[in-house]
Amino acid sequence: MRISAFLLALALLCSPLLLLPVTGQVLAPTVASVATINIADLFSNKKEALVGQPITLRSVQVQDKTGRDAIWVGPSPQQMVLVTMPSIVRPLYPDGREARVEKGDLVTVNGVVQRAPLAFQLREAWGVDRTQAEVLGENGVIINGLRVEVTQSRRK
Repeated sequence: MRISAFLLALALLCSPLLLLPVTGQVLAPTVASVATINIADLFSNKKEALVGQPITLRSVQVQDKTGRDAIWVGPSPQQMVLVTMPSIVRPLYPDGREARVEKGDLVTVNGVVQRAPLAFQLREAWGVDRTQAEVLGENGVIINGLRVEVTQSRRK
């Protein structure tokens, strides 16, 4: 009996929060708008403002792999960004099967832009070679990949 009285009191206290305007409008949940980010923006003076922003890169080419849950993607070896993947994130094919990412594959990456870690962290955590790690660690950004989908594989 005490629990139902408590729930009734809670409902009465929260009821102003549950009131909806009576305007005949249908209220639908909204998704926060996501700014469009091009891969070129990650190499421009805009990159600092992008840190913490969600990003989707569609059909970008895998330029290289580090061997430790990270891939380099971009239009060329001169313009590529490191995509790190937490150990629970596995690349997939569009049909949901687990994929093995290879150099030359096209992938779609959903993630978050982050400031690059220090060079030694890039080397130790993801196997990034020394030269790339030093350049990236000085003033670069990476993408923390939350979903990686292989849209076109070299093996098919």
